[in-house]
Amino acid sequence: MIFSALPLLRWSGSALAVAFLFASVSLFAEDHLVVVFPGGPKPGSSGQRVIDDFVGKIEADLKGSYFNETEKALAFLRENPNSFILGSTGFFLQAREELKLEPMLRVVLPNEKPEQYFLVSKKGSFSSLADLEGKTVVGTPFHESAQFVEKVVFNGKVPSGFWTAEATERPLSALRKLTSGDIDAVLLAAPQYHGLAELPLADELDVVFESRPVPSVGLMRVANDATAAKANALKEAMLTLSQTPEGAEAAKGFGVAGFAEIEEEKIQSLIQLYDPS
Repeated sequence: MIFSALPLLRWSGSALAVAFLFASVSLFAEDHLVVVFPGGPKPGSSGQRVIDDFVGKIEADLKGSYFNETEKALAFLRENPNSFILGSTGFFLQAREELKLEPMLRVVLPNEKPEQYFLVSKKGSFSSLADLEGKTVVGTPFHESAQFVEKVVFNGKVPSGFWTAEATERPLSALRKLTSGDIDAVLLAAPQYHGLAELPLADELDVVFESRPVPSVGLMRVANDATAAKANALKEAMLTLSQTPEGAEAAKGFGVAGFAEIEEEKIQSLIQLYDPS
């Protein structure tokens, strides 16, 4: 397992979790599969090794690429539009219009838990979002666009400049800094938050804020003729894999349970929340 104790798997599961499941899926043409995990392991480290592993097992010519920085991923996708993408809901919303992204499948968390975000502080320190004005808040989700964090995660309750937000690639380290009093709060995605149960410091934390469930997007494509030709086959393959013991076991090890159909009406409402114009 790449991640232990507190997974870095941030979305409705994780780009890397989904990527691992692709190891036993057969694709039918030469295209790109681009994993976008903002704030994840650096390319060339453990994250890239997972990508290399599953690409080597796919029975077709498929070029796997991994990015832990959104801007680098966007640059690659502009040059390579014949791409399927494994990425977060935040990435989908940010790049949807520019890249003409079409959601294909959502990722399902264990026990059908929704995609949510949790703001935690040291026990007894703060009781509400208002108490954190001007404070320092750290979290992996801050690698997403500010628009996603402000409008979707916090539903407009935390305007720009309300606090000092710092993105981190090390949520466990952030939690240790929190309990030692070096920072004021940590923003966690659902898999990270539910992973707290495995850590002794869980008893030292309070939940200051819990977001409402966020409709998830995991697998998406750049909408064009090249990806349209393979979309249905890929989608069915992933849904089928999710129902197999092999797929379920692989997903379990990385903090997700599998794939499911996109909830179209919820996604449209989410797009409206993100960009009311």
